[in-house]
Amino acid sequence: MTGLLDLMTSEEMRSNPREGWVNVNDSPEVRVWLSNLPYEQLIQIEQLRQQSEVNGEMEKFNDWLEKLVVGYQ
Repeated sequence: MTGLLDLMTSEEMRSNPREGWVNVNDSPEVRVWLSNLPYEQLIQIEQLRQQSEVNGEMEKFNDWLEKLVVGYQ
């Protein structure tokens, strides 16, 4: 069952393999960083991605994610 705004719930997200959450628009650095996150954190970021898409704020989300990853390197 999807949650508010037809976003996937964390339970639905867990049922998909981790590799399925790789976004082709993410930079290689972001993909590596996401693949090394604990599953709970990956789910939180992917829920933020979905919400950003619904809100029309994908560019802002992608900028934030890139800055986040650069800060961890």
